[in-house]
Amino acid sequence: GSLIGSGKVFTALNQAASPQIGIVTADQQYFILSTSTDTVAVNVDADLPPVNSIDFLNGYFIFSTADGEIWHTQPNDAGNINALSFATAESDSDGLVRVKSHKGFLFALGTRSLEIWRDVGTVPFAFQPEDADIDIGCAAGHSVVEVADGLAWVDHFRNVRLLKGGQPGIISTHSIVRDLEDLTDAELADVEGWRYWHAGHEFYELKSAQWSRIYDVTTGVWHNGESVGYNRRTRQRFVLFNNKNIIGNELDGKLDYIDAASFTERTANFVWTAISRPYHAFPNQITCSSVELDMITGVGINGSDVDAADPQVMFDVSRNGGKTFGAQRQRSMGAVGAYSQKIRFNNIGRGDEKGLTFRVSSSSAVTRGMIRASGEFEELER
Repeated sequence: GSLIGSGKVFTALNQAASPQIGIVTADQQYFILSTSTDTVAVNVDADLPPVNSIDFLNGYFIFSTADGEIWHTQPNDAGNINALSFATAESDSDGLVRVKSHKGFLFALGTRSLEIWRDVGTVPFAFQPEDADIDIGCAAGHSVVEVADGLAWVDHFRNVRLLKGGQPGIISTHSIVRDLEDLTDAELADVEGWRYWHAGHEFYELKSAQWSRIYDVTTGVWHNGESVGYNRRTRQRFVLFNNKNIIGNELDGKLDYIDAASFTERTANFVWTAISRPYHAFPNQITCSSVELDMITGVGINGSDVDAADPQVMFDVSRNGGKTFGAQRQRSMGAVGAYSQKIRFNNIGRGDEKGLTFRVSSSSAVTRGMIRASGEFEELER
């Protein structure tokens, strides 16, 4: 409540006897939160110029500036900055977007370049470049997140990178890159990321004003996320606290937590959706007599909720490559214990050279999962 302005912030925690929290705001102001007094005050050390990010490493709060400088405080003293405690990232003439500590090194991410610095204990500036010749930049400072043993971010080519073992590999698919390319420069710069854990998996979630995309670090697979009525998930940011996965919400600022036993987001049921690739025999037409789904069945829950007691799966077909879908049909996934429930849709019909694309979805608040699907197709000669 004591911060001036609005927008996203970067924070870092030092190791002072009464730890201090450094906060850098979207308008490049530096605030210090004292945990001993629970007060927030703007930095009064005039030696520090306007800064655009902050992190902590080896006792230092470290800052970046838009014109490419790296600054740091005195060890565990958030308000004490030496006028000479800075250096310039010089591998490129670009400015810096973010500084991030990772694996004992300092990563300085610019708009077109990346430098890795090491703490060598020199005075008045403690760091020197370890590797300053990486031509990969950062398009969104808030997308930079530590995941597993690596560092993930959105680069200036609109790829998603995962630096692991010293190699900044690309983990984005063509679809993810297209999503990023569809954003304006301002929307791209505003993309934010965080990681969280669920059911034994680690996830890296990216969110823009237009979508939410989630990378399963454990399996290497992407999926989409949407809150009911929105083109993205309304949740944002994450912290593990008191053995709970705490998340924020853009709608009201209230805190929620991820509950493995829940199938709702607050009061709205999560909608589970899977969309197939187009099945076609270009340039010929095809016809499909039936589709059968191999799903987790018998997942109904005893109780007064009719939808949960007899959960349903919805099925519809696109005949224009997934642009639009036709009327929905539904089948039961099986009441509690109905493990042999068959899920079959007949008389799918004809598709032209665009073929047939299938969509399966369910909003029932139960366990939902599909192992595979099969269909009976016939190619039609022209």
